[in-house]
Amino acid sequence: MGATGKVTGIDVSPNMLAVARVAADRKGLTIEWTEGNAEQLHFPDSSFDLVLCQFALMFVTNKAVALAEMRRVVTEEGRVLISVWQSLDRHPFYQTLHKVIQERLGMSALQEIFALGSADELRALAVGAGFRRVELKPFSLTARFPNPDAFIAGEIEVDTAAIPSMQHLHSRNREAIVATITADMQSPLKEVTHENHVVLPFHGHIVRAWP
Repeated sequence: MGATGKVTGIDVSPNMLAVARVAADRKGLTIEWTEGNAEQLHFPDSSFDLVLCQFALMFVTNKAVALAEMRRVVTEEGRVLISVWQSLDRHPFYQTLHKVIQERLGMSALQEIFALGSADELRALAVGAGFRRVELKPFSLTARFPNPDAFIAGEIEVDTAAIPSMQHLHSRNREAIVATITADMQSPLKEVTHENHVVLPFHGHIVRAWP
């Protein structure tokens, strides 16, 4: 970053920002953290040389507006880098989890994580936001998660948290539903468990866009 460079981090969640502050302080990083919405960035035009959005755009309500805001705040010589996951059908384990949650709860919010899986849709969104040059690069990685039981319980808790019917349940009832879904997922979980680690391939896109 040099002597005059600075980094600004933004998130809509104050809790996420609190975790980020602790992580940055632990590493001795100087970062200005600010609470805000990607659809309405409170920065002047051409404020940044580089804008990064890592696995977040798919959760934004109006993705086109958020991209236009990124375009607005980056300099003419700068660039925007965005990472998203490819579609749900590229991730069989999560496709199964999605179906099980739907069967048990009538709906699933898990597909939102993979909502920008289409390369053509991503490119169209970026071009529509005003970027003159857009490049997409697919990537793959393999993740290893220790403790399969804790992994599946955590995934189910996170993936059902946005479902209204789960938000108003007593904790005992919510735990019972999580336990039921966990039981349903034991066979798929066993298939991806090796040496007491859950081993899952992930596939994504990196978007590079220039004003």
